[in-house]
Amino acid sequence: MVENANECYFLLNDEFKINYYNQKVKDLTKFDTNKLKDMRFRDIIHPDKWESVKSNLSNLNKNCLQITFETTLLNKNYKNIQIQCCIKKIHIDGYDYSLVIIHDISSYKQVEKELELKLKNILSPHYKMDEQEFGAIINKTEIQKIMDDFYELTNIGVAIEDMEGNVLVATGWQDICTKFHRINPKTRENCIESDVHLVQELPKGEFSIYKCKNNMWDIATPIIVGEKRLGTLFLGQFFFSDEDIDYEFFEKQADKYGFDKEKYLKALDEVPRWSKDTIDTVMDFYTRFALLISKLSYSNLKLAKLLEEHKKAEENLRNRKEQVKKALTRSDFYRDLLAHDVANVLNNIKSSVQLIEMYKKDQNKKANQEELLSIIKDQAEKGIDLISKVRKLSLIEEDKINVRPVDVLDQLEKVISSIKSQFSEEILKIKTDFPRESIEVRGGVLLYDAFENIIINSIKHNENDTIKIWINLSRTRHEGVDYVRIEFIDNGIGIPDKRKKYIFQRNETHERSKTGMGIGLSLVKTIVSSYGGRIEVNNRVEDNYSKGTNFTIFLKEV
Repeated sequence: MVENANECYFLLNDEFKINYYNQKVKDLTKFDTNKLKDMRFRDIIHPDKWESVKSNLSNLNKNCLQITFETTLLNKNYKNIQIQCCIKKIHIDGYDYSLVIIHDISSYKQVEKELELKLKNILSPHYKMDEQEFGAIINKTEIQKIMDDFYELTNIGVAIEDMEGNVLVATGWQDICTKFHRINPKTRENCIESDVHLVQELPKGEFSIYKCKNNMWDIATPIIVGEKRLGTLFLGQFFFSDEDIDYEFFEKQADKYGFDKEKYLKALDEVPRWSKDTIDTVMDFYTRFALLISKLSYSNLKLAKLLEEHKKAEENLRNRKEQVKKALTRSDFYRDLLAHDVANVLNNIKSSVQLIEMYKKDQNKKANQEELLSIIKDQAEKGIDLISKVRKLSLIEEDKINVRPVDVLDQLEKVISSIKSQFSEEILKIKTDFPRESIEVRGGVLLYDAFENIIINSIKHNENDTIKIWINLSRTRHEGVDYVRIEFIDNGIGIPDKRKKYIFQRNETHERSKTGMGIGLSLVKTIVSSYGGRIEVNNRVEDNYSKGTNFTIFLKEV
């Protein structure tokens, strides 16, 4: 049952000698069959880790039926493999065993290690940040408020740009820029070229005064984050208080680029004039302000990166826990099958063989021998069917099924034909209500198995002389999606309301010996869910479960 599982399964005796192992054990340890059968559990554990493992094993007693821990496996090639190990105490045929489930977590540990190194790198002062990150990590809202307040006091405009010339924060810009120079494509290109290239090599903590290509003065100081320049803080535009303005240049500029000359020159006259003392005072303040932005931005970057990577680590951990949870659920499921369903099948076969041995010398018991051979055949078929269903569940869990359009009428007709042949000795009446045209649904090769399981359950769990089954097909719509509704209604013994809530659970053990429906219906639900559908169970007659059952499957119409 567990040969195709993704985890390693061991059965250990009370001396922790390996009594059973699956194929995954051979794949992970690289030991062959002859070697493994003579090994103990400690032989595959790294010697440095054995004492710790031994300590964990000593806690595995009647008061502690299960332990989970991480350790290191050492395979045949002396490769260290990080593993998570879950060990449970189980009882089989009068003997105590330890069921060991091992999951390879080496890849997860590698990711964890890489994450730790990356975080250390981010926290180092030498971390290199991309330009795109700069706009995301500066606190533009708070900086904008500070700049607005400063402009109200000083009437000095300020801006912060990234290395591509994109304006991130700005206040107090002059009309000559916002309504003229930054509007026309050519003059805007002059602005960006000046902003980006004329201050390219400016060191941290210093500022530069330069005349842009549109013939106005600007002041710039770099914003350097993590030793990398990612932006620039600008002041301007302005003229010196003792400077003569070249009006002829701006008149020609208006003619060249099609500006409204009167409005353009008026905007020119509104450009502020600053003294050198004012410039020195303002630049001292803004140089310090730029350094503060650099430090705060770097801190924001480290925090953002830390939170991002922490979020990823938490997500990986959640996924890892979910995988382990699923693995443990599967182990419980396989153990339950081994301990109950398979054991029952084998015990029935064993008992029948023993009786045949007793009867084979007695001619009067020949009829009994034929009956016992029939029982053996029937039990063998049940075992094969059980294994087949488990393999199909495994395929679905590993996403190895193909979803495609399926003619649901064709599938139902094939199933009905097969069912009538299988149960030819029963008085079976199957009535259908199908539309005339074919209907395609989102399904696959296992849809046949789902339909067959439901109909067989309706037959097996029916005590009437005449078994009646109604199969109805109709269309419905739910939340804007078209579905095909398939109803399987029977006159069987029904399902009590208290069992309906767990009838589709694969680990359902309540009354398993009486019904045997757990694995079949869990398979049906898993198949239907894998195709994006759903299944529900109700009484044929409302408020009276004993009159029969109505299983309804909803599949998306193609």
